[in-house]
Amino acid sequence: MEINKVFIAENEAIIALDIKSILAANSFSVIGTCRTYNGVVRIVKEQSPDLLITSLHVNKEHDYFDKIVSLQKEYNFFVLFLSAIVDVSKFKAKCNSEHFTFLKKPFNSDDLLKSINSFKLKTNT
Repeated sequence: MEINKVFIAENEAIIALDIKSILAANSFSVIGTCRTYNGVVRIVKEQSPDLLITSLHVNKEHDYFDKIVSLQKEYNFFVLFLSAIVDVSKFKAKCNSEHFTFLKKPFNSDDLLKSINSFKLKTNT
């Protein structure tokens, strides 16, 4: 699956803007940003993104991670989780590695692009 439409769910506006500018400079179409799970659901249903880039926790919503995993199964898109947590193994164990990946904050543009490109490698093998 080609990654063209990207959606960003991030608590910190400056991080979301930084991601958006990195993606735009690399020919990705960012279809929106939000700070809530309900915003993610609305955009996923309306615009069918290829990739969701999101924090592990958005607005301290209790079960955000599990909700995103369930939403991904229903709508079939890739998810790149961003986290300052060093050990994400308990999260990795809950999701299919073909459609999910994790990137540690802080990150640079090269790390972000490599993470996005890793989905292409996973699906082409």
